[in-house]
Amino acid sequence: HNPMERYKKIYRRGGSVLLIALLLTLPLSDSVADEWVYRVRAGDNLWDLTEKYMLSMRYWRRLQKLNAIDNPRRIPPGTRLRMPLTWSKINPAGARVVDVQGQVQVTDARSGDSRQLESGEVLKESDLLATGADSNVLLEFDDGSRLLLTEDSRLALDKVQAYGDGDVTDTRLRMDSGRSESAVNPEEKRGSRFEMSTPSALTAVRGTGFRMGGDKDGSASRIEVLQGRVQVDSAGAVRNLADGFGLLAQQGKPLPKPVKLLPPPSLQAPRALIEENPIQLQLDALSGAS
Repeated sequence: HNPMERYKKIYRRGGSVLLIALLLTLPLSDSVADEWVYRVRAGDNLWDLTEKYMLSMRYWRRLQKLNAIDNPRRIPPGTRLRMPLTWSKINPAGARVVDVQGQVQVTDARSGDSRQLESGEVLKESDLLATGADSNVLLEFDDGSRLLLTEDSRLALDKVQAYGDGDVTDTRLRMDSGRSESAVNPEEKRGSRFEMSTPSALTAVRGTGFRMGGDKDGSASRIEVLQGRVQVDSAGAVRNLADGFGLLAQQGKPLPKPVKLLPPPSLQAPRALIEENPIQLQLDALSGAS
């Protein structure tokens, strides 16, 4: 099967741009919708993995056949095992609200109930977030990934799941509009997946830091890589996006070449201890910034 064709069927609606952003080390097979991929570690064997991640021990022979494993006792470290979702132990995961600033509404997509979000809460699958003006919320997921959703943004937690005992997670987020900054899978947990989409783009990343923004009308998305390396694929065109580079995806237009991001601004630290609000910090002018 072709995972790219699967994504096109799911995400190409009304001529919208399809954008797949992956770490260069992440094979396309990791993104198949009905399975996940486990990378074998030293000491793993097929029976232990079946007991930990599968619904029943009877699946060990199926896993052996599916992955063409010659010796189930000795699987070379680094081997990628395909793990079908229908065979897997799936547990609900969550997103802990680390901090809330200003007005942030959470809506349960099933009941339609809305309320003000509070720090310390744990969000669940299907929750919808909406930030107001001068407001933001910081989320932390079970794999250690963190996402800062800034003002005037809309984010849906489409899928937040864990496999086995929770050491492998599957997170799918949808940002209808606004802007976010993410640090994904900092502990580099193997097999975990983190995807984030807008009406005009889909990003699939692992172990990287990036910013993503989408226009309110869904016509364009901006992706800026702060750490790591990302491959971007749209309608057959491939762009490699290294850290320090950004890309603009627009509906109905080919992907342009990545552009180099501006350097971070220089912050002049105060010379004396500041003990009262308001605190004013001076930023030097940055050429090319607006």
